[in-house]
Amino acid sequence: MYPPRFRSLGFALILVALAGLADGQQGGPRWEVLNRDVTGGFIVALAHDLSGNIWVGTEDKGVFRYDPKANQWTQFNSKNGLADDNAYAIACDKLGRVWVGTLNKGVSIFNGEKWQNYDVLDGPIGERIFAITQCPTDCDVWMATSAGLTRYSLKTESWSYYTRADGLPEDQANAIAFDPQGNIYVGTQCHGIAMAKAADDYKKWTTMPGPGVQLPLTPNGVGLPTSLINALLVSREGTVFAGTSAGLAWSKDKGKTWNYLRGRDYAAKVKGRWGGAPAGWQEAPKQVMDTLLPEDYVTSLAEDDGGLLWLGFRQQGYVAIDPKTSKHVFEGNKKADGLADDYVFAILPSADNRPWLGTYGGGVARAKAAMKGPTAKGAATAGKPSEKPAPLPKVAKPPTLAELNGMLDELAKVPTPKPTGSIVRELTDDWRTQGTYVDRYGRFAGTLCAMGGGGNDLGTGYMGSFYGRRGWIGRNCTKGDRLRHWVHWIETDNPRSLQNPLDGGRKQAEWDDHGEAYPMTLAGPHVYGSLTVPPGEYYLSAYFFNKDGHDGSNRYRDYLVEMRPMPINAKVYFNLGAAGIDAEDGFERATIRSQGRISTFWGGCWKRYYVRVPDENTYITVRVNRNYSFNTIVSSLFLDPVGELCGFGGPADEPAAKRGTRFGEEQTLPTKPDDAALRLMDRMLVLRDANPEWYTRQSQRYLLLLVRLLLRKDAAGDCLAGRLEKQSGYRDFRPDVARCLNDVQLFGKRDKVYFSEANYLSFGWQGRTAAGGSENWNWNNQEYRKFIEKQQAAHTWPE
Repeated sequence: MYPPRFRSLGFALILVALAGLADGQQGGPRWEVLNRDVTGGFIVALAHDLSGNIWVGTEDKGVFRYDPKANQWTQFNSKNGLADDNAYAIACDKLGRVWVGTLNKGVSIFNGEKWQNYDVLDGPIGERIFAITQCPTDCDVWMATSAGLTRYSLKTESWSYYTRADGLPEDQANAIAFDPQGNIYVGTQCHGIAMAKAADDYKKWTTMPGPGVQLPLTPNGVGLPTSLINALLVSREGTVFAGTSAGLAWSKDKGKTWNYLRGRDYAAKVKGRWGGAPAGWQEAPKQVMDTLLPEDYVTSLAEDDGGLLWLGFRQQGYVAIDPKTSKHVFEGNKKADGLADDYVFAILPSADNRPWLGTYGGGVARAKAAMKGPTAKGAATAGKPSEKPAPLPKVAKPPTLAELNGMLDELAKVPTPKPTGSIVRELTDDWRTQGTYVDRYGRFAGTLCAMGGGGNDLGTGYMGSFYGRRGWIGRNCTKGDRLRHWVHWIETDNPRSLQNPLDGGRKQAEWDDHGEAYPMTLAGPHVYGSLTVPPGEYYLSAYFFNKDGHDGSNRYRDYLVEMRPMPINAKVYFNLGAAGIDAEDGFERATIRSQGRISTFWGGCWKRYYVRVPDENTYITVRVNRNYSFNTIVSSLFLDPVGELCGFGGPADEPAAKRGTRFGEEQTLPTKPDDAALRLMDRMLVLRDANPEWYTRQSQRYLLLLVRLLLRKDAAGDCLAGRLEKQSGYRDFRPDVARCLNDVQLFGKRDKVYFSEANYLSFGWQGRTAAGGSENWNWNNQEYRKFIEKQQAAHTWPE
């Protein structure tokens, strides 16, 4: 039944504020679209600087600065200083420097005179930057990245990091907000809201999770409506607001308790569950439905100087409420107010009372006239611009001897257990590799979805012909529907499309759940991939590229990528191509599970997981959950054993768990940085084999600090790695450094350090292409042999 407690849960403020939806609310502003021919249509970030300029972040066009006094636009992209042409996050710090988060090259910082780029070896822990925010108390700059949180201290000019190892529920987050006391709130991508206090320097983290995949049955309630957080805001009154994929949530007690309000599409989602709405459920009455948000999916939050709260949506434009008067102010969309598109990605109040909206498809818009009412005070920019350009932040320093020994102490405490049973764990994402996967993913075994053409997949790797894979869709579909094998581009030079091992080019192909044939409020069908995997410990990687994500409803793709080991008998396995089979029930019942989220993936992303398979009777099933988006696509599923990674000899490499220390079990800590670096690398690779679960999930920070030390060149152009290779006597030094680079996905630097012919024996087309087109690519081919020797002679130590 529909719960009678709706009116008694303290929702009066929001209900009254939204009541105008049904009762003739005040008209909203009219909008003018600015400079779309230059900025493009896909706006993903908006910010002010201290001079009052507006910064507009785009996908594929770089970043633009608008000077309202001169009415002048200036573009910055990869040709004139920006690290790449995507600006997903923008913030201005206390000194007036503008920080821009990129797709896969870290953060670019502008001091008013020049740009400087900071990749993972120079600053942030992850290459993709999702959000940048300044703490109001110490003015430190925080970044949400693809591998954890990064904090830059203005006082000490140092970089520090927070990951799962420090208590975060996951490494990927979409939003960061602070309250006036400097307490932090982190909106994770699919594990709720993480919180920490400034008083203990953010050492202890707590998490407010939401429900699992099943959304609440009611339009309002207590807690979070989902664990998928898109935006966060702390209002001037101290209320913490969270924009989620299932409505708006808020807390008035610093995150201890939460309430939520859903969108008007909540009821359709209840009806769209497998089997329909549960028995006895009733839809909310019209007078309640009229008070709900325009839709569930909240993309962005903003508060203007008068306290007006703005919410952006994926399909329904925006809404603004005034908490002070408890009245709904207005709701706006493309049809009513002159917007070019209803996908509002970013909102920026302005000092002249003419707010800005960034849309994903319709460009950037500004109110045509100054607004009246509570915004009349205007929003003054914080701080004053400096007359001289501020110095650019210092690059991250290599670890000192004391820090190296501290890490050795920490690593000495890592246990080396003997795990039993199945294990699945989500890992950091890889936004850097894109479609160039050869020698990076899938040398052991892989499925290139639909790459074979004619409804066929293509197996890769030296175990590709021995391991089984089945793609299928869930049962919440029409009878007879099946998984689509879709080839979008037979040939392409787009680097985000996967390499085609049949001809050496690239091809865009994928599995598709045919979700476009169903309403977006249907829970399904979803794409499933079931893999037969021999016992062992693996990296399982799935590639996603929203190749047409700038077109129509394709922009709405946003998935949960769930991983579960489950038993499937042979009869069920060989019939997985049909929908509605019993295997979906088995997936739902599986108690060992892990999940990640993929959205805004026009740039291409590898979702990565650690998987332990204990015996021959275990199947690993991946569900790419449609998550109420347009349809579900995935391009590949790849496996690589931990400790036997691609590019290092395949099955002839050292078996996992048998690598011993190169130095013995020394009891005293090193007294020289060189010795400490060698010991640290040795210990990391011992743990890789002795405790793969810990290594795959928590080694990122240690490895980045280590390679930062090894590869940083001095004024003479020399680096520690080069010196240690000559002096240390460390067996397999160069391959071990390459392994470390491999495990933080710095594949380009890895290949400069150590070249292995192994990938060319597995992916022979690349060797054959490079050797002049010869069809005989094995060791008996002299051209191929010369090519290999040339590559092996080209070793260098990159910075």
